[in-house]
Amino acid sequence: MYTTKVFLTVAALTGASLAQTSTVFPNPDCPTYVSELVAAAPTTPPELVTVFEEVTGSSPNPEDLFLHPDAFVDNICSAVGQLPQSVLPIFANWGSVLLEFASTEIASYDHVVTECVATGTEAASITSYIHSIASNPADLCQELSTAPAEATASPTPTAAL
Repeated sequence: MYTTKVFLTVAALTGASLAQTSTVFPNPDCPTYVSELVAAAPTTPPELVTVFEEVTGSSPNPEDLFLHPDAFVDNICSAVGQLPQSVLPIFANWGSVLLEFASTEIASYDHVVTECVATGTEAASITSYIHSIASNPADLCQELSTAPAEATASPTPTAAL
């Protein structure tokens, strides 16, 4: 009888401890995290939105950066070569401001990815790619044969925003 009581007590304490340390994924506050980060980010200038829609069929969606950063970058890069000369300075300025924002808010991007999009190796793949974008902007829009190996990975998130 004593052994049963001890076992039940230990099991109850272990269960309570595990319940206190487990977290819900995705975090219920994800919509707030995402909307705050997207709202703080530089917006795509209207001149570029029009060009992106003409060239790629859509404008860059900031939330795609969390889910499929490689597709987000590919979408932008596919339009770069087709931009009219008149919008190149606008694109250059927007790109510079966007990269600066990403590098200063990298912890916020990491937080959104790990709390809202993926866990484990998937989250590591996504955050690694976002870090590479922010830290190596010269590597953006390069041919795949010259891009880093992790840049071609296509992480699959486990949850939608």
